[in-house]
Amino acid sequence: MWVAVGVVLAVVIASVLFAAWHARTFVYRCRNCGNEFTLPPLLDFMSPHGFDAEGRWRFVRCPRCGHWTRARTIRRSDMSGDGRPPSP
Repeated sequence: MWVAVGVVLAVVIASVLFAAWHARTFVYRCRNCGNEFTLPPLLDFMSPHGFDAEGRWRFVRCPRCGHWTRARTIRRSDMSGDGRPPSP
């Protein structure tokens, strides 16, 4: 019994740590208005997400335009200092 509780607790802690890391590491770009934004860790962890030919996305509401969209996922290290992806 205690082993099962320990395993469940370890999985929960690992999930929380992963969600916090992911929320700090990635930003999202709205397909409607181009706004780049972050998500709180819980919303980042729980929102529907997937892959397509253009890359990763999350289905979220843009905080600027209010549009529900498959926002592009952008790694923060892939961005320049002004918040835009680096030029090729």
